[in-house]
Amino acid sequence: MEFVRVQAVRWVDVEWPGWVEVRLQEAEGSVAVIVEKAPVLSDDDDFGPWTELPVPLEIACDVVGWEVADEGHRVATVRLGHGVEDSEGRGTFRVREDDVVTQPRAGDGDGDETLRRPDSH
Repeated sequence: MEFVRVQAVRWVDVEWPGWVEVRLQEAEGSVAVIVEKAPVLSDDDDFGPWTELPVPLEIACDVVGWEVADEGHRVATVRLGHGVEDSEGRGTFRVREDDVVTQPRAGDGDGDETLRRPDSH
């Protein structure tokens, strides 16, 4: 399973189920803003409105392609898992190679993971 690195920056609503804003750094330098329900993004019981932000996280994604940018670094085109989209309705992004994590997730392995903390693997 692949993941893309994001930064959880604020709680939009702390009432159940909790809505969190995360930011995804795109390859060309822009930042995508994603606001989603915490349970959609995380199966981590340690992540909730009590979590002090900002905190780095990783969202499950599919890598749909690779290319080499003009500057010489590799860029992945990723599609976020579980229908997660940014505030503009986009679910596919171009990100730098070092923002893609291809390591398997530790845990139950049921494939339902969408978001995780980087130190959980």
